[in-house]
Amino acid sequence: RLPKQSNFLFSGYPVVLDGTSTEVTVSKVEPWEYGIEGWVHGSVAREGASICFFDTMYFAGTAVLKEGDVVSYQLAGLAYMLRPIQTRSFEIAEGPLWDLEKQRRLDAGESLEEASRPVEVHRTGAAVFLPRSFDGDDRDDAEFQGFIEGIDTFEHDGQKVYRLEMVLMRLGDEALRMPVYASERALDGYVPRLGEDVEGVMWVQGRRIEADADLNPQHPGQH
Repeated sequence: RLPKQSNFLFSGYPVVLDGTSTEVTVSKVEPWEYGIEGWVHGSVAREGASICFFDTMYFAGTAVLKEGDVVSYQLAGLAYMLRPIQTRSFEIAEGPLWDLEKQRRLDAGESLEEASRPVEVHRTGAAVFLPRSFDGDDRDDAEFQGFIEGIDTFEHDGQKVYRLEMVLMRLGDEALRMPVYASERALDGYVPRLGEDVEGVMWVQGRRIEADADLNPQHPGQH
């Protein structure tokens, strides 16, 4: 037992060991107050899609990473909430997507009135990944939508946990797949099924592969 007063610093959080191996181009490393935890900001794929995640191995040397470094991470999400998508389509009449479609219509010879009509956005089969903020305490959280391609389950602390494999970003000819873990509590009665479109909010984690190798040099095949 520890004495009532102690200089030991503890931190506890669930860590995903099974993520999707992804090359991340680092733009910024941002430590938390005590320097043993932190966020990594960067981009993925040739399109350079932005991502921020909690580095579960930050204490093992992440602070030395610098802008432009390309690092292998295992990315995964822990769902706070996950459910079937609530709408299959919606219309927008302003914003970047509408502007692009309006210009495409004008280029195709439509009149200004015709080109200015709303754009219908279909959500079935869509892949969506939207960071909740870029500078708040929830900068490693993201809203998402994906199509369930694979399901595994296991038990933890008396609850069933689902591992859902899905595409969360489509960038040109590239697709970013990421497993999303959801407990029965986060699902609130929903039972995921293959082929369903789901949406939710998740905590994004990244596990630096080289950090695992550095901490376990005796493991065969690691250096």
